[in-house]
Amino acid sequence: SDDAFKWLTHNVVDHAAKLEAAESHVIVHHGNAGDQSLLSELANQVDALVSNPPYIPSEMIPRDPEARDHDPAIALFSGVDGLDVAREVVVVAAELLKPGGFVGMEHADVQGESMPALFDAMPNTWTNVKDNLDYNKLPRFTTAVRSVGDGVGR
Repeated sequence: SDDAFKWLTHNVVDHAAKLEAAESHVIVHHGNAGDQSLLSELANQVDALVSNPPYIPSEMIPRDPEARDHDPAIALFSGVDGLDVAREVVVVAAELLKPGGFVGMEHADVQGESMPALFDAMPNTWTNVKDNLDYNKLPRFTTAVRSVGDGVGR
């Protein structure tokens, strides 16, 4: 969203000195996470990608009042199973990440099997696919490593 983009750019500017001290940089792009052409110049150059996409199934009511009462629907809901945006991110991550690159993606606690399955559905693309628990011992985020030598994204 435009509001999220404004906050992102604000935070990057606020933390510019820390980024420079760490010899790191942030490249900011505004667009759809599933748009492969948006970041095509970064193909096979990214070391890590972390995503907190909208992941609530369209018929589900968010539990947390701060999300339910304040966040826009576009930031919360992602299709019938909540994985529409995640499906796109998995494909784009395969294009962007270097072989051996890391991806981590948050999901709803009801998606502890279905989110890893998105990575598993791309044979020879991902290794070390693992779902991880949060502090309440609930499934909360999936991690994976980009395979080496499969030709995706080249």
